[in-house]
Amino acid sequence: MLKSPFIAAKLALASLVILFAGCSGMPAQQTSGVERLYILNCGEGVAGDISRWSPGVNIGKSMPFADNCYLIKHAQGWILWDTGLDDAIAALPDGEAPADPRAIHWRRPKALASQLEQLGVKPSDIKYVAISHTHPDHLGNVEMFPQAMLLV
Repeated sequence: MLKSPFIAAKLALASLVILFAGCSGMPAQQTSGVERLYILNCGEGVAGDISRWSPGVNIGKSMPFADNCYLIKHAQGWILWDTGLDDAIAALPDGEAPADPRAIHWRRPKALASQLEQLGVKPSDIKYVAISHTHPDHLGNVEMFPQAMLLV
C-alpha cells in the first residue's frame, strides 16, 4: 500500500501515459504518442493541522500543499489528469477558508479555464479527463468537460 497520495497519483499518471502509448496501435519502435506535457496550477493550500494524517504525530503543525493538474498533448488527443479545485475559488480574495482552522485553507491563484486559454486549448478540445481520486481538489472542474471521456 502506498503511503503517499502524491506518489500514488504520479504512478497512476505514468500508468495512464503508458496505457495511451500502448493503445496507439504503433509498432514498438515508434514514439509513445506523447507530444507535450503541461503542469498546471490547480490550487494551493495550507493544512492547519497535519496530525489528521498521522494521528498522535505533528499535532498542530501546518503544511503547505500544491495541487497540480497535468495536460498531455497526445497523438490521440488532449488528456487532462485531474481538474483541481473549482475555478470559483479563484474569485474569492482569501480563497476558501475552512470553518475549522485545522482543515485545509485552499486558494486558486490561477483558474484552470484561463490556463487552458493561455495555451490555446478550449475545454471542448479535451478528449479525455482522468481523475486520480474523488477529493474536491482533484475533480473541482470536471463539469467543464461534458464532451470528454471520463477516466476514473
